[in-house]
Amino acid sequence: MTPQTRETFTSDAVLLDLSEGSRRGQVLASAKHPTTPDVTLGIQNAIESVLTQAQSKSNIQALCIGTTVRFA
Repeated sequence: MTPQTRETFTSDAVLLDLSEGSRRGQVLASAKHPTTPDVTLGIQNAIESVLTQAQSKSNIQALCIGTTVRFA
């Protein structure tokens, strides 16, 4: 890594509409948060963010998450 570049690691979450019909696959909510030294906290922040954005929590069937970490 050169002095001009900076590594950024994030935890991401997304809610997709999985219902049948024209809205299938539409993104309902998404979030990106910095990965924290305790990886679970960054993931928790991303999940809380999309749940806050969700209009109805009773219909959630699945939540997709991803995170990047660097192992030294």
